[in-house]
This record gives sequence, C-alpha cells and structure tokens, in this order.
Amino acid sequence: GTLLEQVYGSLGRAAHQQALLSRWGTNPGAEFDQDIRWAQEKYRDSHTDAVDKLGQDRVGLKAIFDTLTGEANRPANRLWAKVWSYVRLDESMAKLGMVMFTHFSAATTKAGELHYQGVPWMQAYGDFFAAPFRSMKHGEAAAWADETLAGMEGTNRDIISAFNPNDSKPGVASRLANTFFKLSGLTWLLNKQKAGAEWTLSRRAGMNLDRAHGDLPFQMQRVLNAYDISPAEWDVLRAAPDHAQIDGRAFLTPQAAIRAPDAAYEAMLRDNGQLDLGANPDQIARRVDDARQDLAMKTHAWLHDTADRSIVTPGIEDRAFILGGTHPGTMIGEFWRFVAQFKMWPIAAIRQQWGRDLYGTPGDTMGKVGGIMNLTVGSIITGYAIMTLKDLLKGQNPRNPTDPRTAIAAMAQGGGVGILGDFLFGDFSRTGQNFAETALGPVLGQGISNVMDLWNRIKARTEGTEGVNMKDHPVRDIGPDAMKLLTDNLPFANLFYTRQALNYLFLHSLQETMRPGYLKRSERSLQQRTGTTMWMSPAENHLQTFGR
Repeated sequence: GTLLEQVYGSLGRAAHQQALLSRWGTNPGAEFDQDIRWAQEKYRDSHTDAVDKLGQDRVGLKAIFDTLTGEANRPANRLWAKVWSYVRLDESMAKLGMVMFTHFSAATTKAGELHYQGVPWMQAYGDFFAAPFRSMKHGEAAAWADETLAGMEGTNRDIISAFNPNDSKPGVASRLANTFFKLSGLTWLLNKQKAGAEWTLSRRAGMNLDRAHGDLPFQMQRVLNAYDISPAEWDVLRAAPDHAQIDGRAFLTPQAAIRAPDAAYEAMLRDNGQLDLGANPDQIARRVDDARQDLAMKTHAWLHDTADRSIVTPGIEDRAFILGGTHPGTMIGEFWRFVAQFKMWPIAAIRQQWGRDLYGTPGDTMGKVGGIMNLTVGSIITGYAIMTLKDLLKGQNPRNPTDPRTAIAAMAQGGGVGILGDFLFGDFSRTGQNFAETALGPVLGQGISNVMDLWNRIKARTEGTEGVNMKDHPVRDIGPDAMKLLTDNLPFANLFYTRQALNYLFLHSLQETMRPGYLKRSERSLQQRTGTTMWMSPAENHLQTFGR
C-alpha cells in the first residue's frame, strides 16, 4: 500500500491493541472465558434463569467477542481467503454502481437518529439537504472539523465493509475499492452526511452548555447516560474555556475535555471519592490525565457513533450476527461471507433503526410512535425517489405509484432492506432469479445460476437437444446473454454514468447486431413483468442511429 495507508493502518492496529490490553489484558480470549465462568458461578444460586440464559447465549457472545478482537477475521487458509475476497470485491465493484442513490435513504435514518437525541424533525431533515453544501475547508468550520475528526470517511479503507463482510482489504484491492466508491459518489456522500450529523449534534450540545445536567432536555440526558457521561463530567465539559465557535455560535467538541482545567477534574475526582486526600502531586496529575482522556474519548464516541447510526454503518454485532464468528478461508466461513454480501447494510439498518425506536425509548410512547412512523412513511417516500432516480438513469419511466408492488418495493429500497432491495425488486431479480438464489447472494445465487444456464445452453447447441429441457434452456444464440453477463460483472463498467454511456453508445447496438430484435423483446418483457416502460428506448435509439 501507499505510505498514507501504512500510517493509517499502523495507527488503527495500535489503537485496537491498546484498547484490548487496557480492558482485557494480554490474553483477551482467556479473560473473556474467565469472566463468563465467574458470572455463572457467582449467580448460580441467586439468579438461575440469568445463568441459564448466559449459557445459552455463550456461543453468540463469543462470536461478538471474537469479531471485536479480530480473531474471527484471522484466515484459516490465507490463499483461499484472499481469492474469495477478491471475487466478492469484484462483485461489489460490478453491482454497486448506483450505491450513492441507494444511500439517499439516509434522509430518513439520519432524521430518526437526530430526533431521538432531541433535534426537531424539520431541522433533522433539513441537515440532510444542507450538509452537501456545507464547506469544512476554511476558517472556523475547518477548525471544528479538525477537533471532531468529522468527514474523515474518505481516508477510511473499510468503506466496503458496509456491503462486504470482510473487515479490510490491504494493498491493491484496498485502493481499487476506495477508488471505486469515490467514483460512485458514495465517499463524498458519506463524508458530507456524517459530518453533517456531527455538526448538528455538536451545535445542539453547544446551545445547552449553560444548563446543568438536570436541566437538559430528557433526550440529551438519555444519550449522555448511554455514553456514561455523568452530571459531574458534563459540568467539566461546560467549564472548558474557548469552546469551538462558528459565526458566534458555540459548538461542543471532544477537545473541550482536553481544554478543561485541571482543577475541575481534581474537584470532580475528590467529590466522587476517586482521589484520596493524601494523594501526592504525581498521583493527582496521573488521575487527572486519565479522567481527561476518558472524557474526551466518551465525547468523541458519542458524536462519531451518532454519525455512524445516522448513515447506517454496520458494526461488530451486525457482523457477528450473520457470520457467527466463522473464519475466512474455511468452507463454512466463506459460505456465510458470500451469503452476507450486500446484506450487512440492511441487517444493520433493522437492528440500529427499528431496534432503537422499539426498545430504546422506554416510557416514551409518543417518541416510539413518531420514530416508527418516520421510518415507515419516510422509507416509502425516499425509496420511491431512489427508484425513480435509478429508473430515469436507466432510460426507464417512473413506476406507477398506485401499484401496491411499487409501495412495497419503495419501502424495501428506502428502509430496512436497502441494497438488498436492488436484488429483491431490481433488475437482478426481474431476470427470473428466485428467492433461494437471492438469499444465497449475488455470487452463489445469481452468478452460479447464470453461468449454469449458459453452460446448459452451450451443451444443447453442441450435443443436440436430447435430454435437455427446452423450456428451461432454449436453444438460441447465447452471444448477447453471455455479453450481458460479462458486462454486468465487470468492475467499474456499471457506475451510474459509465454503464448508460456504454449501453447507448455501444452495447445495445452490439446486442441487436448479434441477435436482431433482442432490444425490442427485452423492452416488451420488462413491461410485461413490471409495467415499466422506457422514456429512452434502446430499440428506437438503435433504429434511429443505424436504421433497419
């Protein structure tokens, strides 16, 4: 990799190892097992139901822990793990050319997360449209971005992990994936929208710096408690001098914890009984420094995690849920990684968004109802907008909004199905792909099915038709279908602008030349299956360009 990649990778690995050492010692796996046994033994008689449940959940907990430590990502066979990860990478770069438009559903998820933390609905939705035009490059805004590390997604080599189950792809593959997502527009969108979420939350916290913890809106108290920021620590943040200012408005950043005076930390530690009266200056300095770093990390985690949930980003639990702690390079591990492809995002969306509104608002019935209504109605509206944009880019007319199939597809596209909606309701499933093929993922399901179909038709042409089901494998020229299969799986060829240019400038004409009438039949088949018509007909375009 490049020098920059090596620096970021080294810092990331060092931070990860330091955190594991701090929390779990030199042998995290053994310490985890020891803690489970300790809990089971201590509460065996007093909490038998909880101990039984802990025993039942132990495998799932172990999968989460192994994913956290990185043990689950250790390949059993490096060669095969690398080969199959490249296959999935190729499929991602072939199928996700319109992924930026799919992420327009962030209008709903971002508004839901920000409103959960007390931001009014109109302001929460407004930030989705304002964020792309908010510059972070100059003056006070640039200083704020430096203090929060907002908008750093472009330097993260794991953007692809939202769609592929692999944690990282070093070297050439990493650069290919990063380049692809930049060209698709997704990196730009993630930078802007995640920075926008942190901006809105940072500003809202800045507006409340004059309030004690007990006087804060209950939504803000709820999230501070979730990140273990105590009332005393909130007072320390308030006491920090020189809060970040943009156009005269105060913003709370993690650097406030660094700037807070030593005296404020010392008073907090003494009040909490965490600092002895007889402590010497060196002991006081160490405890104050520990408290300062801890509070800065909590504040950063609060802002950063909110951004990740706003623009749904799969986490440790999401990967562990679908992969079960299996290792790459093993038969079972690779099987589940193929199945998981393009399902990481929808699983995360369901767990983070629907889970938050169903289980994260105890006692707040109206908040729960409002959150669910936002996800339901917002998913349909944004989903239909996403589908319309994609259809228009493909030369197709918008779908009929009164058709029940359209409403279901719109909700899937904009809500908890997301990218999987491209396969359940998009071009890939309209070609006859059944549910089993969809569930197995694009390689094991659709890919193998298409290759086998072509192979059987080749055999039918070379060996005759005896013993071949002609209904399933019609004997005809396979050239156009083979070419379509190739272009559908060609990296970088399916970006939303390159594919349509290739189609209308070259591929449609080549398909028509190889099999006259192919384009007209394809349009007719599309209309019969989905009711969709073309505003820019490939057949008419070919006819006007080349004549009959």
